[in-house]
Amino acid sequence: MNQLLLNAVQLEPQLNEGKGIFERIWSELRKHICDEWHYCERRREFADELKLWVAIIAIAVRAMSLEVGVATAVVLIAVHKGPKFICNCPEQSPLESSSRQGGNIPSHSHF
Repeated sequence: MNQLLLNAVQLEPQLNEGKGIFERIWSELRKHICDEWHYCERRREFADELKLWVAIIAIAVRAMSLEVGVATAVVLIAVHKGPKFICNCPEQSPLESSSRQGGNIPSHSHF
């Protein structure tokens, strides 16, 4: 039993490994999202933030052949960091901010 626990702990990635994995995936995915999909402009087309997240996850799955769980984790980390992190977008305009007030999905600043 102790050996099983020891093996399980050893198989968990360390924090630095996880950060490195995120950075490698994100640097490639960012090109697809920012340069090809034009995130800064297209994000304004989505009144529902959840649909925007799903669209970005779909790009990650399709463009990079990532598993859905991995794509979701990477996208959620990036979304949490905000539009400036994602593609160096300007912060939300007042129109964008007011359109999201009262929605069910919290914006990145509420995490």
